[in-house]
Amino acid sequence: MALFLGKQTTIKPDGYQTEPSLQDTRFIQMTDNLIQQGVSAGASDIHIEPMDTETFRVRMRIDGKLYSLRNIDKHHADGLITRIKILSKMDIAEKRLPQDGSFGQKIAGRRVNIRVSTLPTYFGEKIAIRLLDASRYIRALNTLGFNEIDYRKITTMLAKKQGLILVSGPTGCGKSTTVYSMLNALNNAGINITTIEDPIEIQMPGINQMQVNEKANLSYDNGLRAILRQDPNVIMIGEIRDEKTALAACRAALTGHLVFSTLHTRSSFLTVDRLTDLNVPAYLINDVLAGVVSQRLVRLLCPKCKKSRMTTPYETKSLNLKSPTTIAETVGCEHCRQTGYHHRRAVFEVLSFSKGQPTNAPHQNTTSENGVSFTPLADSIRRMILKGETSYAEGISIINS
Repeated sequence: MALFLGKQTTIKPDGYQTEPSLQDTRFIQMTDNLIQQGVSAGASDIHIEPMDTETFRVRMRIDGKLYSLRNIDKHHADGLITRIKILSKMDIAEKRLPQDGSFGQKIAGRRVNIRVSTLPTYFGEKIAIRLLDASRYIRALNTLGFNEIDYRKITTMLAKKQGLILVSGPTGCGKSTTVYSMLNALNNAGINITTIEDPIEIQMPGINQMQVNEKANLSYDNGLRAILRQDPNVIMIGEIRDEKTALAACRAALTGHLVFSTLHTRSSFLTVDRLTDLNVPAYLINDVLAGVVSQRLVRLLCPKCKKSRMTTPYETKSLNLKSPTTIAETVGCEHCRQTGYHHRRAVFEVLSFSKGQPTNAPHQNTTSENGVSFTPLADSIRRMILKGETSYAEGISIINS
């Protein structure tokens, strides 16, 4: 039972009158096809959601945007959801409460971790599937998109024996890829790396990974205390969400550990403010903060169909140009699913700090440690617009977000 991007249609039940058999090969094949298609399309998420009492919609998130595949009838949706719940070790009879689960599959020779979440809605059970392909999440640092100066700052941070390194940005901006790639760069037999995550997104050989379990009273805070008794060199905390975790992360960095974590902030300078908002004392921030990486993912114009044009007077002014210049815009073709975009690229701003510097750093400074050049995210995105790598609309929407 193939699922594909294209015109919206509805799959009919083909004579089924009873509840789907758990062993029905049609639903097994349908599930496999859906997941394989998601991986081959580079999708991060698949949604199966009820639209009314009889119709479900299947959508995929590709390059940060949701696209509809097609509609399926309730019978096929029930069979598909049941199959996914079985694979995820969920209770297939429970449809009144949200559930979480996971499983793994080998697709095209690659191991893909699949995280599943269900949600009871008015018309029925909705399911969201997160596709976590290790080949996309764990990459060499020099392939992530850092410019030469930022790459040198990153490698200097990673060479430190202790300190706190934070990766910031909104949900879905690639923070996990950056953190996992940093850990992978440090991963060797001579270093004890331990993580606490909620949940574990990618399994990394050679790294001790622990998952938050609130039911068992295993939180970030008390999990970190346990990690500190395990003789770690490097610690990764999935996310700093509250004052307890923030203080615990800073104290771990103060006592001779290199600590990584993530924060939801709009810029690298605002990350310092966020730590202050979480009641981390200024002296502690000054002592432990080694650096901050703030990032966004920018959609790239499709190389097969993009077209050039001159900037309008408004665009010329907003890009800080003295005169109109050539930029590129979307068109849409089969290669890019008529969107005008194909793939995304991370854009970074990197601040490295010396002891005593963070809380004294001006928010619009253009230098960081030892006067090294600092490039704000907005400047990097404007350069992408002027080089024809992304559209004005895409770039400005990210700058203003």
